[in-house]
Amino acid sequence: MVRRSSSMGHRELSSQDQKERSVDSREEERRLRRNDYNGEDEEEEDIGNMPREKILQRIRHHKEIIGKVRLQPWPMRRKRRALKVARQYLQKQEAQVSKWHLYKVEASRRGNQAWRWAKNLSIYLIPWESKIKQIESNFGSVVSSFFIFLRWVLGMNVANSLLVMAFVVVPEWLADSKNDIGRFNRTRHIKAMPTKVAVHADELNTVLDFGVDL
Repeated sequence: MVRRSSSMGHRELSSQDQKERSVDSREEERRLRRNDYNGEDEEEEDIGNMPREKILQRIRHHKEIIGKVRLQPWPMRRKRRALKVARQYLQKQEAQVSKWHLYKVEASRRGNQAWRWAKNLSIYLIPWESKIKQIESNFGSVVSSFFIFLRWVLGMNVANSLLVMAFVVVPEWLADSKNDIGRFNRTRHIKAMPTKVAVHADELNTVLDFGVDL
């Protein structure tokens, strides 16, 4: 008895869910037909009495319709009719708004898109940023912070190397390129290897000799 009652209750719930889904789907279809793509009632509206913000909102709405109508599972005749209605309505609405304001809104939208594109591009410009993000998504921020620290240490080493090259190596190279005999004699004991050391410099024992007893 308990199993029968539970199975009957489950069937009632499933049938009720199916009814609710069918009702929701019908309402969604009616809403699309009424608001988005028929457009007959919108053509008869008095556009001159609308505020500018509402007109701009309608313009954006119809541009979205034009962009998405190709993806709808409709007959070709209905798609052409929806495009025609949306384009006619756009022409009427854009005539009520100044061209400068339309250009300003479009420039603002393009600027936001460019900013998002540059922000996404920065992920590829920062070394190993995408890999660290992937590690963070899989193992958490604690593990990713270790790799961020390693990247910072590597960056500090590269910065120190560039400073040494800029303020030590390059000035010495430029000074030696002048062929100053006096300077060469003064710095020879620092830069030139003694002859008795140079003879054995490329031997393995010399390389492995750390100067201490191991």
